Amino acid sequence: MDEDERERTHLDWLARNMPLIASAMGGATYVAIRLAGHGNGKAVLVGAIMFGFVISIWKLRVWFGVRGAITAMGSLAVLLWALQKNGWL
Repeated sequence: MDEDERERTHLDWLARNMPLIASAMGGATYVAIRLAGHGNGKAVLVGAIMFGFVISIWKLRVWFGVRGAITAMGSLAVLLWALQKNGWL
């Protein structure tokens, strides 16, 4: 099995399983926030944010590959940190 075939196989696996994985992560986050004693509204919000975060990581992986996704996530983290440090967020 060459590198391109292995990559396609992995991307096919991700396409089949990522909606379930993202839903499980969102649901687990909801339960964790509820168990921490917060209200339903906050738990739903944080669970939805986790769901969106997992889906965005997957899409970055599909669009840019592994190294590109890591670079994009790191760059976005630094950019958001700089924006909040300067009072924009």
